[in-house]
Amino acid sequence: MPEIETLAKILNEIAKQPWDHALFVEGNCPWREDARCAVLNPDDSDDPDEDPPFAKESGLKYALNVQQARSVVENLRQQMPQAGPSDLTDAFNFYAKNDAFIRVGASGMR
Repeated sequence: MPEIETLAKILNEIAKQPWDHALFVEGNCPWREDARCAVLNPDDSDDPDEDPPFAKESGLKYALNVQQARSVVENLRQQMPQAGPSDLTDAFNFYAKNDAFIRVGASGMR
């Protein structure tokens, strides 16, 4: 059974998640660190245009796939090795909105 965690926790441990899964988050972008989130297999839905049943039942919506989220976290950690939960969340939100990696210093980040 999938588990609901916070977005910050999942981003911090994104390297442990399966590449073929996706992040489903409660609410709309921009998300907060404490947003409810789950990593699910998007293929668990009978209809490819719909979110998996667990996501729908839990009020979660597709945000990004795990590959994208890993890339966001890796990119930020290369620029800012000490990146904390709020930094990871900011970078995740930036990517979700802009389809581009955040640049430390250019966006108001430290």
